[in-house]
Amino acid sequence: MEKETVVVAPMKVYDDETNRTYILDFNRDTVRFAEERGFKWDDFEDHIATYVPLIWFCAFRRYDPRISLEKTTKLLDDLGGMRPKWIKRLRELYDQALSTLVADDDDEVKNGHLTVEL
Repeated sequence: MEKETVVVAPMKVYDDETNRTYILDFNRDTVRFAEERGFKWDDFEDHIATYVPLIWFCAFRRYDPRISLEKTTKLLDDLGGMRPKWIKRLRELYDQALSTLVADDDDEVKNGHLTVEL
């Protein structure tokens, strides 16, 4: 029986002044980027002032890798700060990016021409 996969849709930020749409999402590179800067979801509540702007910034970097922390922080400030439902979605997107790294033992091997023997 095939396992049902739920895909979490990226977040979007629309800027009516510049007519620009930003897409917020994570992939392995943006997760690694966050981790290299010390980000840990388990510590999120203890480091709100550091982690809110950091995880927001990292989510922008998947589709706009040259965006600056100053730009994303200004956008967050202009929005009036982070909302709990946004944090929840960012966590879901972050976890989704990692879900391809470790599979369940019962999962089929992605490429049938590869095998692993223990």
